[in-house]
Amino acid sequence: MSNLFEIRIHARAQQGANTIAHFLAEAIINSGKYAQAFPYYGPERSGAPLMSFVRISDEPIKIYSQVYNPNAVIVIDKTLLRTEDVLKGLDPKGFILINAKKSKKEISRSLGYSNVKTIKADEISQKILGIDIPNTVLLGAMIKLIERYKFITLDDIIKITRQEFIKKLGKEMTEKNVEAIEAGYKNF
Repeated sequence: MSNLFEIRIHARAQQGANTIAHFLAEAIINSGKYAQAFPYYGPERSGAPLMSFVRISDEPIKIYSQVYNPNAVIVIDKTLLRTEDVLKGLDPKGFILINAKKSKKEISRSLGYSNVKTIKADEISQKILGIDIPNTVLLGAMIKLIERYKFITLDDIIKITRQEFIKKLGKEMTEKNVEAIEAGYKNF
């Protein structure tokens, strides 16, 4: 499949990796393309490392395995840079988006990989949401970084966020999450 784009998300349980994957896939499907989103759990316990995956294509997707050669990687918890091989299989033309206070230059040097994007998602989510849940900030940043592929728009992801969160979080927290997505998007 030549038009396949794959994303691998590294996080810990309860950090919202599955929400990112689910919202991306739903928005992409709603825009008329094909997508898959699914998690991979190791030991099931609070705070355990996990991965979520997203596949995007213009054609039906007939692959049902984990993502081994992603075009993009998102790291929600920077401590996983030490414990996980986050760069494993990453396309040489791909990029890694990291929730970090350190500069992309510092992280790039420590990883030995040049196409590093960083965002202070923890700080942004704390400021907007009042809690340290950076997933929607990272979702907005990812939309900006992949918009050149024309999979989906910022409006597409905002629409799905409102649909999914309104019953779960209520209007006020839903709109704060939309604001967090927009802040992540504007960061790049």
